[in-house]
Amino acid sequence: MSDIKSYISNQKNIIQHDDFFGRRLDIALCFDHGFIMPAGVAIYSIIENNKDIDLHFHLLISGVSEYDLLPFLELKQPNVSITVYHINNNFDINP
Repeated sequence: MSDIKSYISNQKNIIQHDDFFGRRLDIALCFDHGFIMPAGVAIYSIIENNKDIDLHFHLLISGVSEYDLLPFLELKQPNVSITVYHINNNFDINP
């Protein structure tokens, strides 16, 4: 079993909420620069259709800049948290 932390070069909460509705759903999305917009659309849809659940999105990204992440800040809602994990080059899907 590999050490997952060895694949993460940086971790940052870009949106964090303190209001808790009791139920929490953790959702992971993995994408690179080419899939920023589809990931944003998916997150927006999930938020709009689950306003009564705490949502914590875990974004595992590669090749995505801080500037590219700015539109995700517009997704801030009372029930939404977003944590970004920058995946480094140590990760290989076919080791």
